Amino acid sequence: MRTDRRGSVTVESLLVLPIAIAMILLGRFILEASLNRQEAAVYARGSTVAAATARSTSFLNCAFDQQDFTGRTSVDQAAQVRCSRQNGERGLNNEKPVWDALEDSAQPWSEILRDVKPSRGPSDIVGRAQATLTMAQPQFIAQQNPTEAAQSYISAERRLWTHAARPYKRAHDKVIWDELCKEGTYWLFPNVFPNGGGPRC
Repeated sequence: MRTDRRGSVTVESLLVLPIAIAMILLGRFILEASLNRQEAAVYARGSTVAAATARSTSFLNCAFDQQDFTGRTSVDQAAQVRCSRQNGERGLNNEKPVWDALEDSAQPWSEILRDVKPSRGPSDIVGRAQATLTMAQPQFIAQQNPTEAAQSYISAERRLWTHAARPYKRAHDKVIWDELCKEGTYWLFPNVFPNGGGPRC
């Protein structure tokens, strides 16, 4: 005897439905966590570059657009980033730090770097971002601890060696005049090195 079962739902199908829903919800949670990590990386990079451009590690400059962390339904995100300065030549193995190399090159006339050598060498800005993620729905995910994402980024500090700022505005002129005075030949170079203030012999 044949039975027509078209349109009926089996018990197995009903049992599979909750598992499928749970998998979909978990899939969305995994997607949100992945987006949170990606957004934290963008936030760390943007904040670090902003601080490096401003030549400051102030928290006012170490900040970037947090728009990516808002706006998604039932998702609560928070992020913070901190910037610090570190030696930009740390870890050099095969090369000397730039000012050490310049001092070695200037050994025959070590005074030539007297007025232009900075108090410190080049620096990098390091930004470290931390972001948290919580979901309001579904309940079994909302009860879990916040998901955390940590990202870091390094950017070279913007520092241009130009003659527009001290001490490079005066450049080597003063030390050259000092040397010319020692040799008594300063009178041969009138107005040649004006930034040194002229001879004071």
